[in-house]
Amino acid sequence: MKLTKSQLKEMIREELKLTEDFKNSEWEVYVADEKGREKVVKVAKSKRAGVILYNKLINSDKYHEVGMRVKGYNEGLGEGKLNENYNKVWNNWVSALDNFEKATVNLAKYNSKVTADKVDERIILQNFKKYINPFYNLMKSWKKGKN
Repeated sequence: MKLTKSQLKEMIREELKLTEDFKNSEWEVYVADEKGREKVVKVAKSKRAGVILYNKLINSDKYHEVGMRVKGYNEGLGEGKLNENYNKVWNNWVSALDNFEKATVNLAKYNSKVTADKVDERIILQNFKKYINPFYNLMKSWKKGKN
């Protein structure tokens, strides 16, 4: 049984459970004072509109903290929280990569069971290691340079 590209993508999507898409969500742009009291300035219809307003507020230097977040989502992107949020995003990426690795191994094993041939499994796993490990090492060194 051969898998098509769309079937493979669907299997990976199900394995990783990629459901959140914030591109088309409403975004809150907020400001905060020295005491941490937040005030929502505007609810933008798109991320782009929110970023434009965010950049205008950041450049004005009138506010102690400026941030934006998906409406109804608790984590904001304020200036003081960027490193903390970066580490969360990094950890999410590493977790997604781990899930992708598990899905790839499961796919390779499933394929060898269906075809009763271990050659395909070895090819899948060799190519996974050949391309994903250098990419992971690149990202890891890039992260070290950012910290």
